[in-house]
Amino acid sequence: MSWKMWATALSFAAVASAGAPSAQASDRKDGPATTGSPATDIVDLYAWMDAAGKNVNFVLTLNPNATNISVFDPNALYVIHTSARSGIADTSPAADVPIICQIKSTARSECWVGRLSYAKGGLERINTSVDQKLSFFAGRRNDPYFGYDNTTNGLGGMMASMKTTLTGKTRMANGCYQFATGETTSAKAALTGGTIVDNYRNQNVLAIAITVDKSLLLAQGKTSLAVWATTNRPM
Repeated sequence: MSWKMWATALSFAAVASAGAPSAQASDRKDGPATTGSPATDIVDLYAWMDAAGKNVNFVLTLNPNATNISVFDPNALYVIHTSARSGIADTSPAADVPIICQIKSTARSECWVGRLSYAKGGLERINTSVDQKLSFFAGRRNDPYFGYDNTTNGLGGMMASMKTTLTGKTRMANGCYQFATGETTSAKAALTGGTIVDNYRNQNVLAIAITVDKSLLLAQGKTSLAVWATTNRPM
């Protein structure tokens, strides 16, 4: 198998709480590795608990420039990996429970939660497993990422501020830079200041939205999940 792994593992508390936090990160346009199959180019991964604290929701988006004729790669496996932990620093996490989806055609899509639950059905609809512990939707959607990003504010402004701040700085023994309070304040101001503009409001992505009963993912009394995603194609 050839595979492309999405960024770094994310961790979030998966406890039964109406205020349970969410995890999100972004990664788009991966270059030659996905040029031949843009539907395997991971854009974003979102993960959060529902309000009742019973289910974990995931959204995996792909193909940062999807058009009205873009389709999922029928030969690809889209995998969201989950690892139950007692916390971010857990040195003995539970075994990975993968959520695997394959989109063969508009009429045939399938998702598995390890060997615990299975659902199948068509695109642009919600498909639910017999045990009601897994449901998924796959189709084209407007890019949900809010790209507040330019050279003067948003992510671009923050990075420009940090680049200026890093000029002439030396690293500490652990390899990290040390920032003064005023420097971090300046970077935060660049991130939040200015006119808010959604740079991705007119762009579409391919999306797989999945809801899983947390009992399938949290083993051995663990209360947190580390989450990451890969796209996989046969050689």
